[in-house]
Amino acid sequence: IVNAEIANQKKSSIACAQQLQNIKFIIDNYEKDKIPQSLLQVALLRIEHPDATLKELGEYANPKLSKNAVYHRFLRIEEMVKAKENHE
Repeated sequence: IVNAEIANQKKSSIACAQQLQNIKFIIDNYEKDKIPQSLLQVALLRIEHPDATLKELGEYANPKLSKNAVYHRFLRIEEMVKAKENHE
């Protein structure tokens, strides 16, 4: 059980680090008005709460979001990064 918990924490830490890297990329490479407000909201929440779970980030949102909604917004941020990288 302990090994599984450690593995989950490691996986979460890696995902969070990737999310923060993607957030920095879109902030640096997109004009603020080109970033959808829904994505900007979760990006700012991740910056404010780097150790929060997706569920917790959803609870911090106003209005509250499901874990799935938060996850899909991070996927859209990742797609923005890939789209910009492919055009460079």
